[in-house]
Amino acid sequence: LLVLGMSAGIDPTDARQRYPRDNAIAFDSSRKYMATFHPLDDDEPVVLVKGAPSVLLDWCVTWWGADGREDLSDEVRARIDEQVDALSRQGRRVLAVASRALDAPVEADALEDDLVDHVRDLHLQAVVGIVDPARREADEAIDPCVSAGVGRQIDMGGPHGTSAGALGAPLVPPGGLPGAGRRGRLTQEGSHGGRAG
Repeated sequence: LLVLGMSAGIDPTDARQRYPRDNAIAFDSSRKYMATFHPLDDDEPVVLVKGAPSVLLDWCVTWWGADGREDLSDEVRARIDEQVDALSRQGRRVLAVASRALDAPVEADALEDDLVDHVRDLHLQAVVGIVDPARREADEAIDPCVSAGVGRQIDMGGPHGTSAGALGAPLVPPGGLPGAGRRGRLTQEGSHGGRAG
């Protein structure tokens, strides 16, 4: 996500200074998400959430549609699910990114169990496909198999239960997310992600 932000011209150091983190819910494999809480300069405090699409999409109520912020309908959810499956089959690790404006900043010493209550009624910002570089030891183990004529397939083991059969395939189909419009295009050029609508 840092690489995605930098490709869009965001300086991570500057962003951290301008939007300090008040508190956070650490990633947990049982939750399948993490969340950070930030004050904004001239706006409401916000919670930013990233995690498994199968979890976050259930908590999202709006998204960036072609005409701006729109309700996240069942039809749109189905289209996004199709896109997530397509990205997973291409060997990408897929994350959903969402946010929610808060009525007041959270306390710095608030417990995680109390913070979890804020992770609801989210606004879907993006669905991102990430290419994780293969470990050297993985290549060393796979190469002899490929040389012997054994095909390679990656079991993503993710929430959508898909396997990646096409390493190095394009991040998303050229058209991006169906119905996303100009603001929601996910392209193969530059950044490997975008606003999900």
